[in-house]
Amino acid sequence: MKQTNLINLIFFSFILLLMSFMFVDCKDETTSPEEIQPILDDLFPLVSGRVITYGEGTLLLNDTQTPIAGTEIGFKSTWEVGLNVPPNPVIIYDTTNIPAVGLTVPREFYIKKDTSTGNFDFLTNLGFLFRSQKIYNTPGDSTSGIEGDSLVWIGLSKSTMGVGREWIAYTKNYTSATLGPIRFEIIGKFETKETFTIAGTNYETYKLTATRKIYLGSSTTAISIGTTAILWLAPNVGPVKIILIGDAENHGKSQTMTSKNF
Repeated sequence: MKQTNLINLIFFSFILLLMSFMFVDCKDETTSPEEIQPILDDLFPLVSGRVITYGEGTLLLNDTQTPIAGTEIGFKSTWEVGLNVPPNPVIIYDTTNIPAVGLTVPREFYIKKDTSTGNFDFLTNLGFLFRSQKIYNTPGDSTSGIEGDSLVWIGLSKSTMGVGREWIAYTKNYTSATLGPIRFEIIGKFETKETFTIAGTNYETYKLTATRKIYLGSSTTAISIGTTAILWLAPNVGPVKIILIGDAENHGKSQTMTSKNF
C-alpha cells in the first residue's frame, strides 16, 4: 500500500512539473513579440560629387520586367550626387545612354534623408495614375482637367523597419471617374540580404521593393497590385542594382553598377 501511494505521489509530482513547463512556454509565446532590428548601415551616403556608373543594363517593356532585345548593347547610366545642403533635398543626376535606340536621357531624382535614422524619401510623379484613372482637379468635373499636382514624396527607404517588415510609403484617397472613390498606396519592404560580386569585390546588399496598390472605396482588398521598383542597396555605397518598372506610357529600365568614383 505504501509503495502504491509513493508511485501515485511521484506520478502526481511529474504532472505538476510538466504543467509548469507548459505554462512557461505559453507565456513566452504570448508576451515576447519579435523586436524590430533596424538597419544601422548607411544605405545611400549622399556625398556630393559621388558617381555610380551602371555599365550593364537594358530597357524594359512597358509595365514589365521583360528586357527589350538589343538595348543592352552599349548601355550606360550614371548617377551623380548633387549638392547636399540640409535641409534641402539632394538632387541625383541620372544620365542614361542607349546607343541601340539612339537615346541619351537626362533625368533628375530628388531625395530627402533623415541622417539620424537613415530613412529617406523619394520624389515621384503620379501623373500616369491621374491620367489613367481620370482624376480631375475638381472631382466629377471633366472640364476642370486632369489633376496637375502629381509630384509626391514617398517614404521609399525605412531603415528603422529592418528586414522583413512592410511600411506604408504613401497613401491617399482620390476620386476616379473610372472607378469611383479609390485609395492609392505604395508599400515599401526590405525583403532580404543578397551578395553581389562586382569587379572582384563582394557587396552585401539589402533588397528593397516598392509595390503600388489600388483599393476601391473602403475595401481592404486591393483590386490592382504591381511592383514599381526594386533596389539593392549596399552600405556606404548606395544602389548597386536598380529595376525601375515603367507603365503603359513609359518603358522601365534595369541597371547594375560596374564602377564608381569613390
